[in-house]
Amino acid sequence: MDDLPHLAPLRDLYMLAEDLADDLVPRDFGDPYQYTYRNWTLDEWADSNTLKNTRFTKEQIYVLVDLLRLDEVEYNAGLKPHPIIACCVLLRRLAFSCRWCDLCEVFGRSAGWLSTVFTCVVEHLNKTFGYLLSWRPHLRSYRRLYGFANAIEKQCYGRIWGFLDGHFEAMARPLDRQQDVYSGHAKAHGLKYQAAVAPDGVVYFMEGPFEGKKNDWAMWSESRAIRRLRRMMAPPRETLYLYGDPAYYCTFGVCAPFRTPTGGHLTVDEARFNKHLSSVRISVEHAFGDSWRQFNYLANSQQLHSGNQAVGAFFRVAVLLNNVRACMYSNQTSQRFGVEPPTPQEYLNPTDPAIL
Repeated sequence: MDDLPHLAPLRDLYMLAEDLADDLVPRDFGDPYQYTYRNWTLDEWADSNTLKNTRFTKEQIYVLVDLLRLDEVEYNAGLKPHPIIACCVLLRRLAFSCRWCDLCEVFGRSAGWLSTVFTCVVEHLNKTFGYLLSWRPHLRSYRRLYGFANAIEKQCYGRIWGFLDGHFEAMARPLDRQQDVYSGHAKAHGLKYQAAVAPDGVVYFMEGPFEGKKNDWAMWSESRAIRRLRRMMAPPRETLYLYGDPAYYCTFGVCAPFRTPTGGHLTVDEARFNKHLSSVRISVEHAFGDSWRQFNYLANSQQLHSGNQAVGAFFRVAVLLNNVRACMYSNQTSQRFGVEPPTPQEYLNPTDPAIL
């Protein structure tokens, strides 16, 4: 290399790299977690423990495995877990905030095995059933929206068929693009979603994830729902509305609370309208809150790392599973408005009704 002067910089760089390598101290990850390998089965859990561990009963888990088509999941690293085990790994991980080593003792498998199964099932559900949160096919029928509006009108004013709101899902601070996902309102890093909840307590429409810095109105302005509403409610059909919080403005298909004018006050009818609608709009908060409460893994934001995990898919799958629970159990919103949700079979395997 001394005979080739133009390579001298490379020689110096190589020597510097050798010096740095000598100074590096190997990171000690410790000994691998010790666990007892075994072939876990659902029979190991008592009926009451199964409901607490997964939010579903044993009978419901057997039904879910078929409805969610878990036998079609494509796994990495040549894994071929039984669909029952895959379903329980997914539900147990989402139900509580815990470490993978804690679940090693539960299922008798390594943390890498459990993590791979969990990730592959989440990707399968988001890919196969994610369309159920994108308006079609459940909200394509005008007749159905009209029935929702009739049910809500018995409780409050206006021709409103659902409730609209945004949700901020916190996560650990990412390494890149921190400013894009930082919310000054929440004072945290995270992703945002926008959803519409019907009076049967089911989230039929959810868009996201959006950047954490976006507000609710900005998400709605970018939404494809505006075009769908205009197409569905073209004359001579009656215009039905989604009701949002004060972050939204009144536009086609969306209504919001009356704003107090500068230096003035609301009329009696406007104040009454705001009071009645605010008392029922909490339904959308119940839907988000129930997803967060039933699947508490999402509550620990420091376990959610964008770039290393499919963080955006985690919340969508949690909402999807909570919709299934809302169809299986009588939820608070459906009881209030007297609207029965569809069965799990009807929700996960719907027909595609034409616009009536």
